[in-house]
Amino acid sequence: MAPSSRKNVSAAVAVVLLLLIIITAGNAEMAAVEGAICSHMSATYLGLCWTSKGCDITCRNEDWNSYGGKCDNDFPPHCICYKKCPPWHC
Repeated sequence: MAPSSRKNVSAAVAVVLLLLIIITAGNAEMAAVEGAICSHMSATYLGLCWTSKGCDITCRNEDWNSYGGKCDNDFPPHCICYKKCPPWHC
């Protein structure tokens, strides 16, 4: 094999390896973001949040895509809803 052809093969292998590293890193980042959960205060829950069951029902009724909700530990307690983050949020 001629020296110039070995250089071409080495360069091609290096490019392929670099592309594989970039693709793998991108997929790992997407997988980490894909499972992200966003939270927001309920827009329709009325009053102080004392029971998470009522908050959970309210959040599910607000957004069919919701994972539900629970009362936070702040004072005064609020109803916090959870759902999968949109791709552009993360």
